Amino acid sequence: MTDNFRTLKLVNELRNQDKYDKISYGLEKKEDITMSIWKGIVIDKHGNLTTLRIYCGKNYPKTPPIVELISTKNKKVPTMFVKKYGNMMCLKKGYLKKWIPASTIADIMIDFKNVINKHN
Repeated sequence: MTDNFRTLKLVNELRNQDKYDKISYGLEKKEDITMSIWKGIVIDKHGNLTTLRIYCGKNYPKTPPIVELISTKNKKVPTMFVKKYGNMMCLKKGYLKKWIPASTIADIMIDFKNVINKHN
């Protein structure tokens, strides 16, 4: 089970800081008491939306979540960051190599936004 109190604190911080501009995330299903499946949206500098689904497993935050690419209009995202894992198109594991237990879902999304903005 995820650390629910830590996650709720981060959601509140998300609402109050500029570094979170152009990202948004929340539980995919409001009744998910495990707080394990999140949906996020990142808006790049050109206004393109990228939608991600974030799976936080039993060992989160010790291990990074799986980040699935749901949709994007940014043509560079699939070739630069995405690899097929089973039926899902996910961010490459190397993309999450900087993950440490203190990392957050917001950190992933901010980094993702910064990298796609840099390459577009």
